[in-house]
Amino acid sequence: LYLGVKGGFGQVIAGRHDMPFKTVGRKADLFGDSIGDHRQVTRAKVGDDDWADRRDHLIMYTNKFGAVDAKFAYGVGQNGDKSEDMGLSLGYKADALTVMFAYEDHGKGNLNGDTNSSGMMLTGAYSMNNMTFLAGYGELSDIDGDKGDAGQGTMYTLGGKMKSGMNTFKLQYTEAESDVSKSASSLVAVGVDHNFSKKTQVYAVYATIMNDDAAGAGFTNGGHANTVGVARNDDSTAKPGQDASGFSFGMIHKF
Repeated sequence: LYLGVKGGFGQVIAGRHDMPFKTVGRKADLFGDSIGDHRQVTRAKVGDDDWADRRDHLIMYTNKFGAVDAKFAYGVGQNGDKSEDMGLSLGYKADALTVMFAYEDHGKGNLNGDTNSSGMMLTGAYSMNNMTFLAGYGELSDIDGDKGDAGQGTMYTLGGKMKSGMNTFKLQYTEAESDVSKSASSLVAVGVDHNFSKKTQVYAVYATIMNDDAAGAGFTNGGHANTVGVARNDDSTAKPGQDASGFSFGMIHKF
């Protein structure tokens, strides 16, 4: 929930909203809010330091300068304390090409650690006839305020979609790696959307997660309000090295 004002000076909003890092990252995902969502393997959340969630107590300024969109966001008191979030993004769009960049900083990992955590995200999209290609690359440092290798990670994603009549066919590959364990989780998703009309769509998605020996990513929510993880240990944590796969079918109707 947020309130805002808009005019020749741009737009200012205040309240609860996505930060620039998350917004830019979503631009390189063909399977948002489904089991193919690349956040299944890229989401970084340690304690209160969450890199894929909405933030409270946020003020954000947005403006457009020709082909360039700019955003600056500032959030304070995220967890009932004095922690601060700051983020900015720049987007460039010209004809068939779109490029976006975001940088974000969380004060002392939202007070879970002794140093600020930070992240950058770069995404791009190119459209050609009935096809669109997407790519994204991101880096995170000192997650949870943990300075050193334990809080470092990288991710990249590649995807493409092709529209044919009332159908859209989609394919996406994403990989995320922890710098400390040198282990990665990879996600492959393939799907098709069929539009009955402008308001009603049905979809089918198949996704598989492949974990290295020290990685344990699984499916969470994915638009169905259920968590389907990999094999679990007695304490309900994921068993490292186990893979997961699944199908998802659904319908979307816009009123």
